[in-house]
Amino acid sequence: MRPAALPGRTDGVLSRWSECNRQSCATQDAAAICTLIPISAMTPVFTFQTTHHALWAEEVAGAHGVPVEVVPAPPAARARCSLALETLPEEVAALAALLETEGVPHALFTPAA
Repeated sequence: MRPAALPGRTDGVLSRWSECNRQSCATQDAAAICTLIPISAMTPVFTFQTTHHALWAEEVAGAHGVPVEVVPAPPAARARCSLALETLPEEVAALAALLETEGVPHALFTPAA
C-alpha cells in the first residue's frame, strides 16, 4: 500500500513512486513498483542558521502535510546549522512559500549539477 507521508530512506535515497504506477500502488507490492531516485542529487535542500529553525521548519511542514525529511546539510551550503530539510521535487515551492508565511528563516541550497 502506498504510504501517506514521505517514503522512507533506503541506502541513502528516498523512495519516489513512479508516475506510471500510481494507480496500482494500493494493490501491488510496493517494492515491485517503487523507483529509487537520489533526491538530494536532484532537489534543492532547505538550510538554516540554527537547529531551532530547522526543527521549527520540520514541525511547520508536518502540521501542514508537506512531507519532509531531516538530512545533513551539504558542506557546500555553508550553513551554520548542520541540519537541512529535504522534500520531494514537486513540494519545494510549496514548502518555501509555507516557511515564508510562517516566518521561518531559511535558505534554499541547490546542488551543482
